[in-house]
Amino acid sequence: ARNRLDNFFDQLNAAQSALDEAKHQQIVAEIELILAKFKGSDPSTFEAAEAMLQLRKADFSQRVKNLPTESEKYAAMALEAYGRLYSGQTVELSTFDYSNLSLNAVANAMDLKESAALAADRPRERISNGRKLVALSEPFLACAVLYDGAQCNKLVRSATKQAAERLENDPDTMLVLFASRRNLFLVPALSMVAEDQRARVTGLVQRPSTDPLLDYCQAERDYGRARNDKNQSEMALEEMRLALARCEPWANDYDFDFFLRTTTGRLMLQLAKAQRRVGRDPEARATLSRCWSYEYATCQKAFAEMLEQGIGGAKDSIAAAVVRKRKLDLKRFTIPIRAKEGDKLTYSFHINIGELSDKRRYKGIEDQAILLERNRGLVIPKDVRDSFIKLEDIARAHKVSFLDLVVYALGAARSEYKDLTAAQSTPSVEDLAAVRRAIALAALQRSAAVASDEAGVAVNGQDVVVAFQTQKAEVGLPSFHFLWNGGIWLFKDQANRDVFAANPQRYAPVFGGFCVGQLALGKKEVGSTQYAYVYEGRLYLACSAEVLRLLQAEPQSMIAEAEAQWVKLRDFAVKPEDPTALGKKLLEGSGSVTTPAPK
Repeated sequence: ARNRLDNFFDQLNAAQSALDEAKHQQIVAEIELILAKFKGSDPSTFEAAEAMLQLRKADFSQRVKNLPTESEKYAAMALEAYGRLYSGQTVELSTFDYSNLSLNAVANAMDLKESAALAADRPRERISNGRKLVALSEPFLACAVLYDGAQCNKLVRSATKQAAERLENDPDTMLVLFASRRNLFLVPALSMVAEDQRARVTGLVQRPSTDPLLDYCQAERDYGRARNDKNQSEMALEEMRLALARCEPWANDYDFDFFLRTTTGRLMLQLAKAQRRVGRDPEARATLSRCWSYEYATCQKAFAEMLEQGIGGAKDSIAAAVVRKRKLDLKRFTIPIRAKEGDKLTYSFHINIGELSDKRRYKGIEDQAILLERNRGLVIPKDVRDSFIKLEDIARAHKVSFLDLVVYALGAARSEYKDLTAAQSTPSVEDLAAVRRAIALAALQRSAAVASDEAGVAVNGQDVVVAFQTQKAEVGLPSFHFLWNGGIWLFKDQANRDVFAANPQRYAPVFGGFCVGQLALGKKEVGSTQYAYVYEGRLYLACSAEVLRLLQAEPQSMIAEAEAQWVKLRDFAVKPEDPTALGKKLLEGSGSVTTPAPK
């Protein structure tokens, strides 16, 4: 029976990949027959398999049926079933244990529902979901306390982190949550430090992730904030001092970890708040002074106020002005990364860059390159890293803003790429009026399922019929437009417009014109007809020559991965493309496509 279950679960995965709901239901029925016969004979096997079945139903509901509420129901049923098996137990299950994935499925479904909720309802829903996560993970505590590194331990820590993110405005639940779980974060952090010290001594290249340190320091920060919010600052002082005695040296030793440094700064801020509330202003000022010595932005405002007002020490308006004047703003930039050095395929990744400082010992983006490789196993190409180092050298030599220089350099680099939208002519008054009349007549709304600019012009105004027929790129004209599926599609001539209008499902790019390669990775990025590929009679768009090459080499696997992600991402809005020539004119006056709120 166990062997049959293994086989049926494999078949369930295949049915889901094929989007075959009928086959999926048939296999579910077969599994339920086995469970009905053997349930109770071996709980650690068949009750665990029953929980796993609920998880598979949740996954199908989310990825194929796009029903987050149904998915959350099944995922919660799975986690509750695993919880019953783990309740009071101090050993892990031997088979069919997917309790961690069940938790992730519950949290993912909650994320989807929270994103879709009205802004006024979202805070209340997040608190409710945070409390649910606490309750669902409670049965795993007995196992988690005894076994560091076990699946039950990882589950409880993950549930606690995700619950804490939602309970920021519910200090009562937060205090109860961390009272029994704070120590779960300390042991993995200490183990990581010990493992890293051994790696240093033995000269190992592969070093452990710093994530356990971040998890511990975040837990202590959240606990301290909840104590402060409940006016329990006196009780929190010693606990936060002890936590900071660990987190501060870690942030210095692993100073490439931007998130660990930021969290340490926030822990210092909470300690200073507690010190002020119990009347220890000189200590609070000293804490903030130490925090500012690292140039942690979280302490900037509070420290400047103490200096200006003479709280906890002498009044010093000049020093306060110096603190306030220091620019610590961060800007986010998109750079290419690779799975490993030497790979030709690159993916988009966001990094944060601030102004130069003598407090940091890394040049360019070297700290973020180390963090990304060590904690995620991903690589920033050497030429990209070298470019940022050169920009820093130029900024220091000429005493100019590093941020401004990066913005200028990246903008200049982008302009070197061929941009089809530049070939678009400004639409005539007649064409613009015609498009606006068509939009009003169709009551068209811009769709998140179509790669378009803010006005709704699809795939940067490129002619998809040309791409389908010749795999070449050509810009369409506003004179030959067609409104379909929440997008404004442009064509080079009337003939192509009529061909598309007669059968848009055939000529429109699959996935709404989003890049197949990025979609396979769970990201939405507009594709280009410069990288068009026709496979089995359908048009697919890539976003670079490397992605196109991989798509041509392994079309089935990449398209299958993109299809699995499309089920989740289809209706989720992303930042629109820069307006096309037609889009700019539409946005200048009335008649542009109504844009749905981003989810």
